[in-house]
Amino acid sequence: MFNKKKNLIMYVVFIMFTIFFLWNAFAQRKKMILLYESGVEKISNKEYIEAREILSELGDYKDSFDKIKIAQLLEQKKEICDKAIEEFNAGNYENAIRLFEKIEDFKASKDYTKKNEEIVELFEQIDGFKDSKEYIVKANALLNEKNNNESIYNQAYDNYESDNFILAIQDFLKLNDYKNSEDMIRECRLELARLQQATTISAGIRSSVGMIRNGKVYLAGDDYYSWKSVLDTWNDIISICVKGNFVVGLKKDGTVVMAGKVPEYYVGTKTWTDIIAISTGQQYIIGLKSDGTLVAQGHNGDDQVNIDNWTDIVAISTGWRHTVGLDSSGQIHIAGLGSKRQLKYIEEHKDEWTNIVGISAGGGTSGDIGTIAYTAALKQDRTVVTTLTGEIADEISSWTDIIAISAGDSHIAGLKSDGTVVTTQTGNSSDKISQWTDIVSISAGYGFTLGLKSDGKVVATGFDHNGQIDVDSWKGITNYEDEWKSIFDENLRWNGIK
Repeated sequence: MFNKKKNLIMYVVFIMFTIFFLWNAFAQRKKMILLYESGVEKISNKEYIEAREILSELGDYKDSFDKIKIAQLLEQKKEICDKAIEEFNAGNYENAIRLFEKIEDFKASKDYTKKNEEIVELFEQIDGFKDSKEYIVKANALLNEKNNNESIYNQAYDNYESDNFILAIQDFLKLNDYKNSEDMIRECRLELARLQQATTISAGIRSSVGMIRNGKVYLAGDDYYSWKSVLDTWNDIISICVKGNFVVGLKKDGTVVMAGKVPEYYVGTKTWTDIIAISTGQQYIIGLKSDGTLVAQGHNGDDQVNIDNWTDIVAISTGWRHTVGLDSSGQIHIAGLGSKRQLKYIEEHKDEWTNIVGISAGGGTSGDIGTIAYTAALKQDRTVVTTLTGEIADEISSWTDIIAISAGDSHIAGLKSDGTVVTTQTGNSSDKISQWTDIVSISAGYGFTLGLKSDGKVVATGFDHNGQIDVDSWKGITNYEDEWKSIFDENLRWNGIK
């Protein structure tokens, strides 16, 4: 009885063990199937590291080792593809081409072509693997463009460094937003604006000044205000202006230096910065800032420095006692002596006062022509308009092909594109001026006129009571001929900071 009971127990245990073993084997097999399927799914999802970790747990189950090798190979190719695309998107086209060429080499190799269709399909799923040839073509095209842009950029920057701002702007405009081209265009336009409005010869009342680029300043005529001792210390000057009590110089860095004084008024420029143009009246000075606002110092008996509310100004000029500004919309602003009369005249003749590219303020204190405050303006079509009336206005209306103007106290001079000069002066001065040739810049003063020749020499005629036209010894005066002429190019003419 006992043995029968024992046998029964052993049989039950055997049955239970068998059931447990079979169940465990089934569970283990199910787990391995799930792991295998998960590993294969990870491969399909491009999660190759996770796939290898999962499949490694299966040992030699099915083709797990083969799947692991596939995952390793796909992982390697994905890293190359990802890096290649990353380099392409970053603009590192040489590196991108090198990596994509590795992909192409692999696709042509036996290691790739002998694989079955499943592996081929998996490779095709890797971003960039299938389109590697197209990427190489695009990268080569972009690389050529980049190399060309780099060449243009370097050329443009060399021109900028050499102060050839016109060429620099033209080159930077070809580059769109390449590197900092847009910032460089703004910088070049600002530097060009200083030269477009620069004067390197200036006829005052009883004195004349001329300047050599970054160097010496010449003075002829009256030195009552002890200018010369100060002028001898100046350097880095790009523009100069004399009239009345002052000589002012604009430096390349946008600061301003000054010689002269008015005992009754404080006049100083030490705090002036970011200046692109300067002009001096009889006892006051004006500076134009790059933001279109003005700074002023000196006599204000005729409200000539009441210009605080002027904005968006792109050009300035001063007579003896009045200030003229041109804004980016082409509107003329005038403050000081005769301003109401002149502004009324301009409004009445507004159809004529259009497309203005340059201004010049002339005249003296009061009375008829010779002392009356007036304004002349140069138009895009190279004609001239003025607030004067009568014979002189009629004469000026016939001028054509004018590229620069200068208004003196009693006369206006116009520079023609062929290097000759026309003037409203009469008599001997007019005869001499009519014989001038090869002129690139003019300046009209108190009864006399200066002309800068392309070789850096200066010619002069008119009043010489104080030696103000004794300029025969001047040489090497700075010539901004290209920059001066560029005001007629809408792409180059200063139109303010936009």
